[in-house]
Amino acid sequence: MNAKFFNRFSFTTKIFSRRIRQTLSDIIRWNVPEDFEERSIERITQLTSSYEDYMLTQIPTLSKFARRYADMVKKVLLG
Repeated sequence: MNAKFFNRFSFTTKIFSRRIRQTLSDIIRWNVPEDFEERSIERITQLTSSYEDYMLTQIPTLSKFARRYADMVKKVLLG
């Protein structure tokens, strides 16, 4: 194992920690429109799928991170 792997592992562990997830959840909930509950799950899923594509274009070298981050956002929105 090399240092690069451990640096990525450490970064990923911290970025997906419970505290970060809770902060992300709070930020998303504060910025959700009031009529959010009236929208269908299919529409939300469609919107968040394009978010995953966007994340992949922003961080092409860390595609696994981009997918996990997008999945975390989806879970917060649908949860």
